[in-house]
Amino acid sequence: MKVLSRILAVTAAACIGSASAASFGLNTIYTGATPSSPAPWLNALVTDTATGVDIVFTAPGLTGTEFVSDWGFQLTAGAAPVLSSPGTLPATQLQVALNAINGPGSSSINPYNDLVFNFENSNSSVNRFQGGETFAVSLTGISEAHFLGSGAHIQGLVNGQSGKAHSVPEPSSALASLFVLGVGGLLLRRRKSV
Repeated sequence: MKVLSRILAVTAAACIGSASAASFGLNTIYTGATPSSPAPWLNALVTDTATGVDIVFTAPGLTGTEFVSDWGFQLTAGAAPVLSSPGTLPATQLQVALNAINGPGSSSINPYNDLVFNFENSNSSVNRFQGGETFAVSLTGISEAHFLGSGAHIQGLVNGQSGKAHSVPEPSSALASLFVLGVGGLLLRRRKSV
């Protein structure tokens, strides 16, 4: 029992001390058409670094001509992100304006996007952000805890339609901590009943 308690304590310390991350699976259309494949259509993984965050964007659920024209995040007050690594798609532009951009992720979470990435959307562009692609950027002056929600404008859907999808974060560090606390509670309960 003592060995199991020590293992639990070490695991809990590792979960609490590890870098925080939040995953945004964009799986709800709040206006417009729905992509042809099952949700989530898009995912953003925000991970803390020593100086800020890394964001990895993926489009696992987009198919054919479907693409992202812009992708935004709602942030907490006090966030002041600065782009430190521009990513891999040369046509991408970053807009940062706290509570001033009425962008694609506008939803019940927050009526404005604070951080918006604009992707190429011309008809013949090879720089579109499409299904199966990955895009990564690094930002300073911000942490994973500043991210409240995310939304994206998906275009190229059936009959030329578009849709806007959104999500709220699923903090992986919080889930790991809850698991450790649950196992600890079960051990304590077992110990009292013995």
